[in-house]
Amino acid sequence: YNYTGYVKWYGSNDGSNWTLLITQLHTGGALSATCTTISGSYSAVAYSYYKVSASGNTRGTYQYIINITPSVVT
Repeated sequence: YNYTGYVKWYGSNDGSNWTLLITQLHTGGALSATCTTISGSYSAVAYSYYKVSASGNTRGTYQYIINITPSVVT
């Protein structure tokens, strides 16, 4: 059984109405550890707010771990 998960990035100008920017699918092999680095950039003036949602399939006692680290360049 292969484990899959999605990361979705959204942008908004009012914090209520969200626009989906990108959906990224990640897959991993059975009983294996996978580390993936995703890089993307958006213009700072494009949106006032950003949010990220992550979903992962689980089976038995195996679950996914996610670590999101923002990087801001001024």
